Amino acid sequence: MSYIGINTSGGINPCITFYERMQACINRENLPNKMCAIEGLDFLECVNRRKQYALNYKIQQELHKNRILVLPTYDVENDRFVSKYQNATEVFQQKH
Repeated sequence: MSYIGINTSGGINPCITFYERMQACINRENLPNKMCAIEGLDFLECVNRRKQYALNYKIQQELHKNRILVLPTYDVENDRFVSKYQNATEVFQQKH
């Protein structure tokens, strides 16, 4: 099995490390189907992102259910959460 480790913009594909771990396990083990199942699942999750999409969908459902309109973003430099709105009236005046 081969995998191209270059993404569409010419950089390194983020899933290449998972692929290399899976290939190393397959080459090392006598029963790769059983012994390398976790590495294979990690690689498939990286490529397909099914769990990530399911988590994002569930988060959006919870936000909608609880009527949360805006979440703050994390500011790495100052180590704090920052809202892009100064007050609540700005949020409720916009159409969502």
